[in-house]
Order: sequence, then C-alpha cells, then structure tokens
Amino acid sequence: MKGGLGRAVVGGVLSGGIGAIVGASTRGSSDIVKSLTIRIITNNSFDSLRLIPLIKSNTKRDSSNYKNCMSAAQGIYSSIISILNSGKTANQNNLVDSDKTDVENSVVGIKNSESLSDQIRELAKLKEEGLISEEEFAKKKKAILNID
Repeated sequence: MKGGLGRAVVGGVLSGGIGAIVGASTRGSSDIVKSLTIRIITNNSFDSLRLIPLIKSNTKRDSSNYKNCMSAAQGIYSSIISILNSGKTANQNNLVDSDKTDVENSVVGIKNSESLSDQIRELAKLKEEGLISEEEFAKKKKAILNID
C-alpha cells in the first residue's frame, strides 16, 4: 500500500502463518480512500501472498462504491476465516486419529532390546503429551510387563 497511510480495517493472522488482512490506503484526507485490498497470507513458500484489489482509485468513504466494497471485503474475510477454521478442525481430528495410530504402531514395534523401564518411560511420555489416554497407557504397560 504505497503513498499513504496503510490502515488495517479488518485484520487477523491465524496460527501457522495463514490469514487475511483487509487494508485501506488513505490520501492526505481520511475522507478519501486510494485503495482497498484484501491480502491473503499463506504458508505456501512459492505463492505466499495473494492480493485481491477492491478499490484501485480515489474513492470517497461516504460513497456507495466504498460501502459496497467494504461490505464485500468483510464478507470475503469472514468466509476465509470460516474456511480456515473448518479446515483446521477437520485437520486436527485427522491428526489426532493418525497420531494415535502412529503411537500404537510405535509402541507395538518397540524393539525387544530396549529395557522394560525404557519402554514404560516412552509410554509415560506419550501419555504426558496427550497422544495416548490413561487407559491406553495402562493397557500397553500391562502388555509390556506381560501382566494379564
């Protein structure tokens, strides 16, 4: 946003470096906006910034064009946040399921050369990190110790 005060009208950056910012660049007078752009920041290193220009020339803040563009910007911003949040929830659920599977596989595949105490310590660490439940911990501990 060149030549003026860059002002974030609606903004947010989500965890993981993904977010959207709606910004307006004003002229000397705050009654006129030179540009209104949505900047989408992604974690894609080859294409980390996407710009969606809504206003490209001097526009009065009290004009219907400005109000319509601002409303559209807020709607787009809300949609992006909603999509990111729904994707985050789905990804978190998938990660939890795959983490449990990986944990179970790694616990089952513990080498016999490891001492029993090392195996139990590893299990305790997984439990502390929330990757396995107390019930799973007790079950695997009994299996390691050959307790029925």
